Amino acid sequence: MTHQTTYLIDGCRYRASTAACLVRLMHTMSRTPAADDQAWMEDVAERTVLQDGGKVRVCSPEAFIADLISCGLIKPCPEVRDATLGEQFD
Repeated sequence: MTHQTTYLIDGCRYRASTAACLVRLMHTMSRTPAADDQAWMEDVAERTVLQDGGKVRVCSPEAFIADLISCGLIKPCPEVRDATLGEQFD
C-alpha cells in the first residue's frame, strides 16, 4: 500500500501519496479550473503573491506544495483514522 500524507487545506483534510497527486486533487476541487495542473499552479502562485506577498515556485509539484506549506496555506496534519469528515483522497 502506498503511504499517503494528510494535509489540512481550507479546513478540510486531503490525503495524497505524492505532491503531483495533491496538486491534481486541489486543481480538481478548485473553483478556478485551468487547462492543466501546470497552468493551475501558475494561477495559484500569481494569486498568492497578490494576496499574501508569498513567493510560490511552479517548477514542480513538490516545490509548489513546499512553498504553499511555507506560506501557511497548506498544513501537513497528523494521520487520523476518522473518515467521517468528508475527506478527499487521491
